[in-house]
Amino acid sequence: MRRWAGCAAALGVFAAAGALAQPAACARFTEAIDAVVSRDGYLGAVAYAVQRGQPVVTLVAGWRDLARRDAMQTDAIFRLYSMTKPMVSAVAMRLVEQGRLELDAPVARWLPAYASLQVMEADGRLRAPLRPLTVRHLLTHQGGFAVDAASPKAVRERLEHAEPWKAADLAGYADRVAQAPLATDPGTRHAYDGVHTEVLSRVLEVASGLPMARLMSEQMLEPLRLRDTGFEVPAARRARVVDLTSRRRGAERAGEAGGLAIAGTRSAQEPGASLNAYASGAGGLYGTAADYGRFCTALAAGPWLSERSRTEMYTNQLPGPLPGRPGEGYGFGGAVGLGGADDPPPARAGLYGWTGAASTYFVLDVPRQRCMMLLMQHLHDDAPGDLPKIWPRLRPLLMHAAAEATAEAPCRR
Repeated sequence: MRRWAGCAAALGVFAAAGALAQPAACARFTEAIDAVVSRDGYLGAVAYAVQRGQPVVTLVAGWRDLARRDAMQTDAIFRLYSMTKPMVSAVAMRLVEQGRLELDAPVARWLPAYASLQVMEADGRLRAPLRPLTVRHLLTHQGGFAVDAASPKAVRERLEHAEPWKAADLAGYADRVAQAPLATDPGTRHAYDGVHTEVLSRVLEVASGLPMARLMSEQMLEPLRLRDTGFEVPAARRARVVDLTSRRRGAERAGEAGGLAIAGTRSAQEPGASLNAYASGAGGLYGTAADYGRFCTALAAGPWLSERSRTEMYTNQLPGPLPGRPGEGYGFGGAVGLGGADDPPPARAGLYGWTGAASTYFVLDVPRQRCMMLLMQHLHDDAPGDLPKIWPRLRPLLMHAAAEATAEAPCRR
């Protein structure tokens, strides 16, 4: 109880009278966010929602740092990891609109090494693929790369032996991937993995004539005024980067103080440093809630992207649902709801969203032009005692709070 009281004092939680004045959905979600840093054990969180570009939910809880000296702030900077993928996918669509990229053109047009790809059969024999690898295959993770447990072990080992993640740049990454055989023909199976988006990122570099960081800046960061988003954080802003935690080895209960440790990744040890040696389109961006809200707003309505491009991104590109997720398909860079307009999330029609490995989440309600996100910084290892994965529980609460709030009467703290 003392720990909860201290946390509440640090955050300046509403007094009882103020809390009673909150609309019901906002009050429920505020209570749930506070539980994230008390009962659930996360350091801190930012919950944020925008409706037609206007903030309607702004809630913070807990701490920015593991030492619990700095309270979480709304302008905290997070490692977005795979929430980078929708951004890169949208930039790809910008290049399509500009005539510099074609969705159904062979990747070999831009990366000649991919003209020689081969598929490895179960008996180890190599053959030419039935169809060429295309940009669309990369966007939808249907490239045939040996990236999941369903791929034969021998093929996975060939890709692992190439060690693309050790490349110094995206050109080297793509070249290493091209050395390994495919596990399946392109376009036959969805296998989600960063390899697809890293190869796509190299295609975008060649198609645009720009290195990835500059391409993202010119096509997205500058036009949308995403001033706190990038592949690394300037030194003057690094104090705003949230500590990245993982379960401390030997901790019996990760939810207790002392149960967390700074993660072992480069960006955790040096907050603000580049997550990879190359500008990773699969998961390399840092950003803030406000910046991602502006990106979501641009996805929901023009003119940054045309209606045709946005429709492609929100349309299920697979022949059926995502494996293991019957209510969801996959568009470009994120999952899409396959149900009806009144179905619960995530199956509700018109929903588009994705997550990041460090506990970042967003969902865009396209018809309502409403984007909602929950940003934290914890790497799960799924071992006993790790922090609970709370997005399925908090997502409907956040969506209800955002639906109830308005720009004039926001849900905030």
